[in-house]
Amino acid sequence: MKQKKKSDIAALLDYAGNHKGLTFLGLSAVSMLLSMAPTSVSGRPPGI
Repeated sequence: MKQKKKSDIAALLDYAGNHKGLTFLGLSAVSMLLSMAPTSVSGRPPGI
């Protein structure tokens, strides 16, 4: 019988065990930091 592959999030939460709250807190912190990163890759400030 074929086993269904777990999604990445399900595998992460399975690995987290009793620390699921901290896992979500860490993921939201990473998301917040990435959203504050500058979007310009050339190093110049974005023009109008």
